[in-house]
Amino acid sequence: MLSAQLSVDYPQKKGVLRDLRIDVFPGEILGLVGQSGSGKSTLALALLKLLSHTGAKANGRIVLLGQDLASYSERQMREVRGRLISLIPQSRWRR
Repeated sequence: MLSAQLSVDYPQKKGVLRDLRIDVFPGEILGLVGQSGSGKSTLALALLKLLSHTGAKANGRIVLLGQDLASYSERQMREVRGRLISLIPQSRWRR
């Protein structure tokens, strides 16, 4: 099970995500749908602990299989990403 309670702030934009709660149970697949700028990518990057590249900061808990990922190091997260939790980004077709 994945359970998260998160808030995310960007340096110039506070409260991009505020007190968001999400639970994903074994066997479930989560898809995020929403308008541009609604926080879909921010949430996905926060769950994978990849926000540091954007300058944003997440606060809260991300619990996966009983382990709080928010306390994991980058090395530990590399073991988790792709094996236990993944992101499939939408890409735009260019012709």
